[in-house]
Amino acid sequence: IGGRTRRSLRRAVAYGTGWAPFGLGPRELTHMWNSVERPDGFDLVLQIPPLDPLGDPDGSREHLHTADAVGATAVNASLVAASAAHHLEQMAALRELAPERFEGNPSTT
Repeated sequence: IGGRTRRSLRRAVAYGTGWAPFGLGPRELTHMWNSVERPDGFDLVLQIPPLDPLGDPDGSREHLHTADAVGATAVNASLVAASAAHHLEQMAALRELAPERFEGNPSTT
């Protein structure tokens, strides 16, 4: 369930299996996330800015770190790419940049 208000988060906790917020900064998001009791396995799915693991590995790491810091259990990320081949190179670079996000995930093996 998506949203950007405390009410949307409460609704997600009551009726869903996760919350996909938008338009919130890390501080506000952390405060809201920590203000509700969540069932085990409840997900926080964040949309993060497009990643460029080849051209800006530090920036890509920072976006992933910020998502982790607020408690994200999953991220929805796009990759900066000029072609299909470049997209595949970016995917490989992202895997090298953050291998812990791919280990044990059957959809990435």
